[in-house]
Amino acid sequence: MDLIVTHQVADFDALASMIAASKLYPDSKLMLPGAPEKRVGEFLKTYSDLIKIEKEKTCDISDIDRLIMVDTRLAGRIGKAAELISKDIPVLVYDHHPTTGEDIKATGGTSEQRGATVTILVDQIRRKKLKISPLEATIMALGIYEDTGSLTYLSTTEKDMDALSFLLSRGADLKAISSYLNWQLTPSQTSRLVKLLGSVRIYQFMNKRVIINSVSSDRYVQDLALLTHKLRDLEGCDAIFSLVELPDRIQMVARSHSIHIDVGQIATQLGGGGHNLASSAVIRVLSLRQVEEKILNLLSRQLKTKFSSVRRIILDQMNSVTDEVVKPLLKKDLAARLKKTLPQRLYRILRLAGRIADENKTQAFAVGGFVRDLMMGVKNLDIDIVVEGDMEKFAKKLAKQLKGALVLHRKFKTATVVMKDKSKVDIAASRTERYDRPAALPEVDPARIRADLARRDFTINTMAIKLNFDCFGELLDFFDGQRDLRDGRIRALHRMSFVEDPTRIFRAVRFESRYNFRIDRFTEHLIKTAVSYNMFARVSGERLKEEVVLILKEKEPLKSLKRMAELHELRFIHPMIHFVPSLSHLLKRTEDVLKWYKISFPKKHLEVWLIYFLSLIDQLDLNQTEELLQRFPFRRKEQSTIRISKKADEAILNNLAKTKVIQPSRVYSLLRPLPKEAILKIMAKTPILRVRSRISDYLLNYLHVRIKIKGEDLKREGFKPGPEFGRVLEMVLYARLDGRVKTRSDELGFVRGLAKRHKRNQV
Repeated sequence: MDLIVTHQVADFDALASMIAASKLYPDSKLMLPGAPEKRVGEFLKTYSDLIKIEKEKTCDISDIDRLIMVDTRLAGRIGKAAELISKDIPVLVYDHHPTTGEDIKATGGTSEQRGATVTILVDQIRRKKLKISPLEATIMALGIYEDTGSLTYLSTTEKDMDALSFLLSRGADLKAISSYLNWQLTPSQTSRLVKLLGSVRIYQFMNKRVIINSVSSDRYVQDLALLTHKLRDLEGCDAIFSLVELPDRIQMVARSHSIHIDVGQIATQLGGGGHNLASSAVIRVLSLRQVEEKILNLLSRQLKTKFSSVRRIILDQMNSVTDEVVKPLLKKDLAARLKKTLPQRLYRILRLAGRIADENKTQAFAVGGFVRDLMMGVKNLDIDIVVEGDMEKFAKKLAKQLKGALVLHRKFKTATVVMKDKSKVDIAASRTERYDRPAALPEVDPARIRADLARRDFTINTMAIKLNFDCFGELLDFFDGQRDLRDGRIRALHRMSFVEDPTRIFRAVRFESRYNFRIDRFTEHLIKTAVSYNMFARVSGERLKEEVVLILKEKEPLKSLKRMAELHELRFIHPMIHFVPSLSHLLKRTEDVLKWYKISFPKKHLEVWLIYFLSLIDQLDLNQTEELLQRFPFRRKEQSTIRISKKADEAILNNLAKTKVIQPSRVYSLLRPLPKEAILKIMAKTPILRVRSRISDYLLNYLHVRIKIKGEDLKREGFKPGPEFGRVLEMVLYARLDGRVKTRSDELGFVRGLAKRHKRNQV
């Protein structure tokens, strides 16, 4: 009996080549060495009743008298089938990869330069006039499309195109091929892609740009090839090497987009294989650093040039403090930085504020988060100005000069100037605040700038920049804010800080997570004391809700929520919320789903914070949720989304999960009434792959389906305007979703059929 085998981590070309070889050698068994690529594995599960391929562990190879290798000629890549090579049996090889010194000596077969190995086998099937089924034609076409990048790779040949033409004539299904080529990233895949992006290192070899990225993992990453393809498309490089450090080995996938970079040759040197544009390897004897060094050295030899490392600069407001913060900040440093960093319009506003302050014989300062972020190199265009003296007179002049609208809050000694473009400048009188009771609104009294800064929440927010002409750019730092920025520390100013304003606790967590800082021990003690005093019970639901929403709007809200749980703050949202592992897992899946959605729909608006909130309150029952809605003043639309999610998600999940086959129209009818936020929460909640797939199909494909016919068409067929119109149009839409109608003509025919049945029923 013959054994047909391919390489480990089989891709679609490998699978297609095995199927094609089985047509040439019908008395054979097919064996996959190890697990295939994830997409191939999913494909084989779908067609397990039609495609018979044995697993390496259970395949009996004792009765094999001929070995047929496809898409590889390396013994080290075919698993236990390599044992047969030492026996005195014929070995046939069909492969499109370049020859190497490690190749086995074949007794037959064909090796030619083609975009895909299956092209070689299809050519023989054509010449022998063998019959193939539409499914077999689809698999073979899928192999060609994948290995040639849909005929765009430089390795594509005329023979590949001829083979595709033949396969299409034999019933290859382009729709099925497209669904596997345009594979949607799952939330977990998106998460892995983000990790790979974060580890990117760029190397320049003259005019060639090469990327190496590396991550650690406890298990083999089956979809590394897919993620590497995606990453290459995102980065637009000439070659990419993805490395995964496993406990006992290193997994490598490489892709090239240049005829000058042969990744197959590099993989061979590392004990793997492939061709010039795609390769992989499993490396057991080298460390991650050694592998990267070897790749760079081999690239240098290939390209006959040394490389230079390109530092990747990412403007990310979540970055922690830069080294620049530790330098002494003198007047000229901040003045120059203001001019260099700010948009010209904002810089002119600060200069204008200084001039008006001089005219009024007052002092003006930029304060707070604007100063903190300026010193950290973080973009922040929200300007807060504090005035020592007549704030109202200053604000009126500034509004007049800027031709903006002035909003005064005399009780709190604050004002806002709103410009025509809706941008604004907040102004406040330099003041102190007195609290008649804990958590109450403050009473305000005039004061000098030092007293004004002393009433703020944390030292990193107590710095100010002078704006008057003769001292423009001079930094005021009375409370060592620079040092705490340098040390990455969140430090409260005084013991009563959180008793006076408990919402500062949320801000401490928010800043800690955003900047990767740490709340210092004394401040953490003050927080726990305030929590034990139940200070949040005295805070209005509106203020509490605002702080919770701000936390959920952060880039990494999960990190903040974990910290809130450590500080026992979640109970102030609702006492029945417990940060158990199931909630942590749900929030992590929510994060993954949102990353997927952002990549899939980069321009679509979404209330991200609300989706996290829905997951956060997943433990609450309907009555507890109503209690929460009474406590927090959510907008009507937000309340509706929360109630819909709480009432519907279990029923929707059950309906989407209970059947293996479900019509698109059924998925559409279940999900259409729900807000997107509720749908994505359901997607995060389910661990069932087919349910997530059905939800993603709805968002990506079904939601945007439109019918061609209008109400006038229904009138002509005898339907009367009103509710009947809506029912008929909905039936047409469902028919289009399910593929029963495809054109306007089909829709009209469908409506005529409905009209006939309608008339018969009336009779």
